[in-house]
Order: sequence, then C-alpha cells, then structure tokens
Amino acid sequence: MKILERILYYGLLLSLFTPLVANEGLVYPFITTKVYFFYIIITVLFISYLLILNKKQLYPKKSKLLFIFLGITLLTFILDLFGIGFKNSFWGNYERMTSIYTSIYFLIYLWILLSIFNTKEKYLKLINISVIVSFLVSIYGILQKFNVKFSWIINTEDNRISATLGNPAFLAGFLLLFLFIIIYLFINNKNKYWRIFYLITFILNFSVLLSTATRGALVGLVFALFFMLFYLILFYKNRKIKIISSTLLLLLILSTSFIFIFKDSYLIQNNLALRRISEISLKDTTTISRLMLWKMSINASKESPVVGYGFNNIRVPLDKYHDYNLREDWFDSSHNKFLDELLSHGIIGFVLQILFFIYLFILIFKLKKKEFINSLILFGLLVAYVTQAMFIFDSFIISWLLVLIIGFLIVNNYKDEDLVFRKRISLYFIIPLIIFIIYSFSFLYSHSISPARDIISGYGSLNTNLNTTIDLHKSANEKLFFNYDIFAPSMAKAFVFIFDNADKYTDVQIKKYIDLMTSVYNKAIKDSGNYSKFYVNLAKVYQTASRLPRFDYLDQSMELLYTALEYSPNRIDIYYALAQGYYLKNDIEKSEETLHNSLNLGVRHADIYLKLAQVQAKKGDPEKAIISINKSEELGKVFQFNDLEDFAITFINRNKFELAIEVFLKMDILQPYNINTYSNIALAYSKIGEKEKAIEWMSKILEINPTMQDSVDEFINSL
Repeated sequence: MKILERILYYGLLLSLFTPLVANEGLVYPFITTKVYFFYIIITVLFISYLLILNKKQLYPKKSKLLFIFLGITLLTFILDLFGIGFKNSFWGNYERMTSIYTSIYFLIYLWILLSIFNTKEKYLKLINISVIVSFLVSIYGILQKFNVKFSWIINTEDNRISATLGNPAFLAGFLLLFLFIIIYLFINNKNKYWRIFYLITFILNFSVLLSTATRGALVGLVFALFFMLFYLILFYKNRKIKIISSTLLLLLILSTSFIFIFKDSYLIQNNLALRRISEISLKDTTTISRLMLWKMSINASKESPVVGYGFNNIRVPLDKYHDYNLREDWFDSSHNKFLDELLSHGIIGFVLQILFFIYLFILIFKLKKKEFINSLILFGLLVAYVTQAMFIFDSFIISWLLVLIIGFLIVNNYKDEDLVFRKRISLYFIIPLIIFIIYSFSFLYSHSISPARDIISGYGSLNTNLNTTIDLHKSANEKLFFNYDIFAPSMAKAFVFIFDNADKYTDVQIKKYIDLMTSVYNKAIKDSGNYSKFYVNLAKVYQTASRLPRFDYLDQSMELLYTALEYSPNRIDIYYALAQGYYLKNDIEKSEETLHNSLNLGVRHADIYLKLAQVQAKKGDPEKAIISINKSEELGKVFQFNDLEDFAITFINRNKFELAIEVFLKMDILQPYNINTYSNIALAYSKIGEKEKAIEWMSKILEINPTMQDSVDEFINSL
C-alpha cells in the first residue's frame, strides 16, 4: 500500500516536469513527446490509484468546482457524438494533441491530484515545483535563443523564443500565467531563500515573455494590470491605496498610449515586443485578418448552431465559409478559444464555457473578504488567461497548466471535509478496468506512438535509402488509426525532396512512394470529411511528379481539383492549381481562361495577374504578359527578382527586346549593381539598334568590376 501511495506522490511530482519534455524522435516533437509522457505517467498513476481504492478510501473532498469540471467534460463528450467526425474529436491529431482522450486524462489527473494533495499547504508544494520547471523552461529558451549547442536542445529558426514548447505564443501564455503564480507565492511564502528564487524567476520569465513578442500574451498582461488596479480602486478600503492605484492606472494608460504615439521612435522600433504592440491597429494586416477570421467563424457556426461540429472538426466549416480576402488560406482554428468552442460544441458549449469562467471569477471575488491580496492576484491571473485566450487556440500545455490552477482553486475553496465517496472499490470492478486501461494505452501506442516514430525515421532515411523510407512510411500507414491529416502533408513535403533529387532514385521507387502517398491522402480526405485542402495538396503533388519525363498524373490531378471545387467553389487556390494543370498539359488557352474566371472571385487580383503573365508569356503573347505584369504591380504585388528574370529571358528568346528591357529595369530596382542585369540590358538595346544606351549600360559594369574592361571593350567594338 505504501509503495502504491509513493508511486502516486512522486508520479504527480514527476508530471510537473511535462513542459520540459521534447524529443526529435517523434513527429511534432514539442507537442507529442509531452503528451505521451503525460499519458504514460497518468496511466501508471491511475492503475496504482485503483489498486489503492480496494484497500483505502482515497478520494477528493466534495467541491462544486470539481463537479462542474466533471460535468462539462462529460457534456462535451456527448456533444461530440453529434459532430461530423467523432474519431477526430476523440483522438485529436499530432499537431494539437487536444481531444476527448486528453480531456479524460486531465480529469483523472485532477482527481488524483486532489486525492493526494488535498490541502492548500500540500498543493503549494506542487506549485513551487512547477515554478522551478518554468525557470528551467526559460533557461532552455535563452540557450536556444543564443543557439547554444547541446544534444538535448532543439534549436528552431524562429527569431522569437519558443523554448521547449515549440511555439512562441504557447511559451508566452505559459509564462504569463506563471508571473501571477510567482507573485502569489512571493506574497504567501515568508522563506527568504524561496523569495529570492521567486524574484529571480519572475525577472527571467518576464524577460523571456518579452522576447517571445507575442501580442496576445502582452495584451493579456496589460489588461490584467489594468483590471487589477481597477479592482483595488473599487474594493480596497484604504483611501491611500485607492489614490496610489488610481495614479498607477493613469500611468499605465499613458505609457500604453505612448507606445502608439511614439511608435516610430528608436526605442519602440528597436524593441521587438514594443514594436509588435505598436503595430496593433484596425489597419494592421494581422488585426484585419483576425477580425475577418472571427467573422468567418461566426458565419460558419450558423450551420450547426446548437451542438456544433465536434472537437477537432472545425476546419471543415471554416473551409466552406472561407473569406478569400484572407492572405492565409487554411485554418483549423478561429484563433479564439471561445469561438472555437462555439464551432466545436455550438451555443450549448459556448454558454457553458462562459458560465464556467464567470463561476471562477465569482470564487475569486469571494476570497476578497479574508484574502484580499490573494484574490487580487488570482483575479489578475484569470483576466490574463481569458484575454490571451481570445487571440489563440488552446494548446495542450496551457490546458495542463489551467487544470493545475483549477486544482488550486478547488483546494483553496474547500469548505466541506466530507469526501466525494466513502466506499472501497471491489477488485471485480478494478481488475477489468485495469485491463481496459492497459489495452487502451497499448492501442494508443500501436496506432499513434509507434507510427509517429516510423514517420520521423522514414524522413531520416530519405538521404540514404528511399526503400527504407517507403517501408517505414508503409508501416506507419498500416498502423495508424487516425492522424492521416498530419501524415499526408508530411509525406508531400518528403516527396518534394524526392523530386528535387529524382536522379538518385529509380522510377519504381518514386512510383511506390506516390502510390503510398495517394493511399494516405485518400484516408485523410475520408477522415476529414472531404476537406478541400487534401484534394488540392495531392493534386499539386501529382503536378510536381508530372514534371518528371517518366510520369504523367495530370489527369488525376485535374479530377481531384474539380472535386475540390465542388466542396469549396470559391477557393482561389483551386483555380491556381487548375490553371497550373492546364499549363502543364500545354492547354494554354484553357489555363488563361481559368485564371480569367478566378478574377470573378473579386480577390487577390495581383496574384492572378502575375499568374496570367506567366501563362501569356509561355503562350507567346508577351505584349499581354507585360500588361499583366504591370497590372499586378499596380495592385500591390511585390515581385521577386527571379520571377522577373524568367519573364525577361522569355521575352529575349522571343525577340521582344523592348519588353525585356522594361522587365530588366524593374529588376535593376529590386537588385541594383547586378552585372548580369546590366549586360542583358546592353544586349537588348544593341538588338533594337540603340547603340548609345547599349554602351551606357555596358560601361556601368566597370563601376562594379573594373577587371572586366576587356569584355566591355569587346562588346562595344562589336556594335
């Protein structure tokens, strides 16, 4: 018995280190490794807990908040039964790992936490260890930022710190909540050594939070400070404190205003966090996109307003109601926790979630009579969470931390010493349940963890042996029960590598991989409810493969795209891909017609005109091509040097030297002092008989490289 109780105690302590776990051996290493680590610990703890219940009454104390949390988890499960894809809702996917299955684990976790750490004093020990973990996460982030090389550090290309969480926004939300937790502990723990540690950790976490430059979290911090000061003004009885709070509130408003007023100053522009905050406005591209996405989400919710579409299924309605003025094309979230809930579980889930947070605020307000400062800090924490949640979807690690915080609120508000139950559990019930738990986890291992390893190992074999990659990915395909929506795009990325190195592989190998990828994509399409993205992606892969002289998948590509058009008739990506398909089939007239049809969508005309220019240039209609190029530029298209160079060379090959010169001059603006550009301009001028301009541009080469005097003289003498 004592051994089992120790397993529970130390297992719960070990669970606090979940945020530190990351390993590149699995797909989405910053997400999956944490979740699987958490699953393993909780599975062992739950089995141990069940065995204890046969001998001892080890239950949480009665709590309204615990029952509410249990009720919401159960109700969302029922609502998901009415969604469009229960398998997606229950299991989730590698990228997010938030699901009914994870929610069940959170519920078990909270239940065992409250059974073992059932007093405020005990629970604060857990919180102390979690603060140590937050300190280590920040240290990891700093080492990562400075590109320190250790085998256990996964470096990213992002210039914003993401530490062990893999996403700056996730890290920011994580550290934001810990700022308030640390303040709470500093106020309540009188040990000077702990206080020194809290102070150091607060400074470190705050610095790393700023380095993430995540606007949602920073806005959450500002809002929390604002409402905390307002809370003091309204409820604190000391007049002096009210005056100080009013002064600080005014300073907070002024300092925030100054960020926007002096946004072009050196101080603001040279601080990434301040610069990103100063860019917030109704005219800001990100703000406009977010508002459009929220509007799109509300429109999508109207088709299933009561029960929603089910957890992890909202990409389908967002695809159907996509606003094509958005620069980003594909969404699996509204980037707002509450709108995500509206889409997932309809009005029922949305209202329940709002009521749940209102109840948490009420619990915190009730503390103010006896523990005013503590209620103030917890109030700020909850405001910060709710605010940042309005700008991002829920992640596993933030949800885990919220469960930990809810556990503390439960313990801190205990009024009844009576336990939830007072009965021992019979082995006749425990043994079958343990068998089911073991089977459930073995199923998860076989159909999720093991294939996740095969997927990554397959990528690692691409450079050495494509047959090994095929075998591993075939194994993953056979093992997977879900997650095809993640596996399929990953295979498409692998195929790009195969295509770029096609000379290394045989036709048989390439065809095997394409056939395998087709099988995976078909499963992804089926599981997702005909998500148009998968049709488009597979069609693009087919088009890429068809560029190889030995393969022709263009007909299959076009069939997929026309099917996608049925599910998402206004998606411009499909028109692009159709135009590209016709282009590759040398049906230039049809390609041009498709692009003209896409103009009727009324969006992204600059991109469409650029594509039209490419088609018209190949068609042998350079005059129309240059008109399309100029039209694209007028509509705000920012050209890349290589794009223009392709046009210019095409025009030269077709003896359209005046048009080539026009494009080369645009290239000179993009990339001045380019010797190849100058020599091509000189050549083009010589072809149309303008010798003086040819000499002028050729002579400019000497300003860049005087050693080319002989080549320049040779050209001039040839005129």
